This record gives sequence, C-alpha cells and structure tokens, in this order.
Amino acid sequence: MKLTIVLIAASLALPLPVIAQPYPVKAVRFIMPHVAGGPHDTVARGMAQAFSQTFGQPFVVESRPGGDGIVGLSACASAAPDGYSLCLGYGSPFTLNPLLYAKLPYDTMRDFAPIMHLGFLYSAVIAHPTVPSASLRELIEHSKSRPKTITWGTFGPGSITNLYVEWMNRTLNAGFYSVAYKSAIPAATAVMGGEIQIAVLTVGVAAQQVKAGKIKALAVIGGDKRSGFMPNLPTMRESGVDLTLTNWWGLFGRAGTPPDVLQRLHAETKKLIDDAKFVETFFARQGFEFGDPVGGSPEQFAAFLRADGETNARTLKITGVRLDQ
Repeated sequence: MKLTIVLIAASLALPLPVIAQPYPVKAVRFIMPHVAGGPHDTVARGMAQAFSQTFGQPFVVESRPGGDGIVGLSACASAAPDGYSLCLGYGSPFTLNPLLYAKLPYDTMRDFAPIMHLGFLYSAVIAHPTVPSASLRELIEHSKSRPKTITWGTFGPGSITNLYVEWMNRTLNAGFYSVAYKSAIPAATAVMGGEIQIAVLTVGVAAQQVKAGKIKALAVIGGDKRSGFMPNLPTMRESGVDLTLTNWWGLFGRAGTPPDVLQRLHAETKKLIDDAKFVETFFARQGFEFGDPVGGSPEQFAAFLRADGETNARTLKITGVRLDQ
C-alpha cells in the first residue's frame, strides 16, 4: 500500500506533456510592403476579413511602404517564425531588389516561406489622346525620330516601368525620356493632364479611363495573354517588345514557421481563391487576373519565384540598371 502511494506521488511530480495550442490563439498581422488604398490593399483587407471569421482571431493589415518594398519585407523577415506575422508581397521586392541592391536586410530565398501565388496585376501602356500613335509599335518608331521628347512616367530607377523604358531604349533604339513619379496614380494623372505623354496604369482602371475618353491604351504589360478587361488590346510581345516582367501578388510566411501552420494557411487561402464571389469582389474588381501558378502549391510558387528572378536578371543585364542602398 505504501509503495502504491509513493508511485502515485512520484507520477504526479513528473512534468506534464506540452499540448500544442490550436493556431491561432491571438491576432495575426498581414504585413504589406505597399501603401494603403489601391488594389493590393483591397485584396489584403478582404483576406483579413475572411480569415478573421475562419480562424476566430483578428487578422490585421499593417501597411509598411517605402524603400522599394524594403521596409515592409524587412519587417516580415525580422518577425518570429510562428505564423503571427505574414507577408502579402508583390514582385519587385522579392525578385528584383536582390538584383538591384548590393546589400539588403533580408534574403528572399532564405527568410521567407512561399504559401500561395495570389494573382497577376496586369497594366496597360496609356497615352494622352493627342499622342500621334495608335499602337506601341508606332509609338516606339515615333520616339526614334524624336529622341528624348516623348516623356514616360515611371516609378523611379529600380521600378519595373523604368526597366521597360530602359530596355526599349537600349534594345529597340527607342528614344523615351523617363520621368519619375511616386506611383501609378500620379503618373496617370499627369498623362490625363497633359504633363507627360506616356505612363502605365492597371488594366481595370485604364479601361474605365479609356471609355471616358481621357486616355488611350496602346498595349498590355505583364503577360503573354491579353487581358480580360481589354481583350482587343495587344500584349507587349504582340507589339514587338519581346519582354515580360510581371506584377504579381503572393502570400508568404516566415521561414521556419511550423509546417502545420503553413499548411493550414495554404488550405484556407485556397478556399478563398476557389470562391467565385470572393474572387469577383476582392480580386477581379481590382484588376487582378489569374493564371498559372495562382492557387497552386507552395512548391509551384517557389518555382515561379526562381523563374521570375531569372527573367529579371536577364533584363537587368541588358539595361545595366543597378542601385546602391
């Protein structure tokens, strides 16, 4: 009897096994390296609202713009790998910045765990109605005859828009003059006001402005297929510009996040991508379009990232663009 009591007491003194708590047990951050407002922000807030209901904990969008996306990705990379700080990021900071900057406070291949590709945001080359070109091909030829007189609004030296301009100037002997703006909206506004002649604007918004007669569209940027918003508008490749730099959107976790958390996040994100009503409200209306590998596996997203980086590297080799931090 005494032995039994001793054994029971000893067993009670042993440490109890740790039972993992279901994820999440507190608020989760969606860190977005982009300004609030606009299509990226709308998608982020739509996902945050849906996830808050699904997971039973608040998902909060935290906008961290600045430094070509470096500020936001630095915040993501320095977060704990526990699934409570997720990153909703776009193409340039992940696959272009590592090629542009000699030093970065993050390593895109080491510090992040791809969860899912969320879509492509195609853009249109837009022009002021008075520009005497009906197509991008005609515009390029026109710029050759009048070098540095056709102004093209870009988003700074390291932006995809500026890389297009530099690539056309060097490869096709075009004569465009780049004028830097903070984002697409100020550049497009400058085109509509006659301050500059050319810029880039998301296809969904551009279609509305074309219909209103404020601008004309010359080509689709960002893919090998035409946009569903403007199906009669030729792609860049169809216009004689054999270059594709994509503007995409994706969900990432911190590298080292528990696999079961990443799997749960992937599964719930897949449900949103497969929800036609959600896609129409938060993706399609903002100008996002789907194609491979949208909605695919983390492995497919990782393969896409590698291929996107290789495309950017070839482009930069031609343009010679390089930035120092």
